[in-house]
Amino acid sequence: MNSPDPKDNFLFDLAIQTNSDVIVTKEKALLSFGNSPVAIHDIKWFKETFPVPL
Repeated sequence: MNSPDPKDNFLFDLAIQTNSDVIVTKEKALLSFGNSPVAIHDIKWFKETFPVPL
């Protein structure tokens, strides 16, 4: 995998190995990565998509 930051390649490897649907991050380089094999979203998206009642 050729992520924007080679140090993050393990994240994509892990996501693929675990059949993950999404990676949630606040890292701008990953959020703008257009060739990702897994959807990448920010924390705001996660909170809106999967709200937790308090």
